[in-house]
Amino acid sequence: MPWSTSPGTWCSTSAGCSPPNVVPGHLHDTSCARDLGVTAALDWAAAELVLPALADSGYEGTGQGIKTPVKQPADGEPLAIDDRACSRLLRALRRQANAASPS
Repeated sequence: MPWSTSPGTWCSTSAGCSPPNVVPGHLHDTSCARDLGVTAALDWAAAELVLPALADSGYEGTGQGIKTPVKQPADGEPLAIDDRACSRLLRALRRQANAASPS
């Protein structure tokens, strides 16, 4: 999988590059992001630059700067219309970003 080494620059292992800060595969992404200071940087960007990061629902509770869709309540109650609209918008934006990123 490619990764960015600087804005506008992409590298991959097939090109002979080694990724920065490689961590063992058995660790969860959230743990790695916290350990490497990524969540702190995203929280700062959201607070100071009004630039939140978008993530899927697996990253719920990771940080204030990481926006995730609202999950369905465990009691079976339907989500409020505002929560459904917000979740739908987040998913649509993530879908566009994923389609545009190199794989």
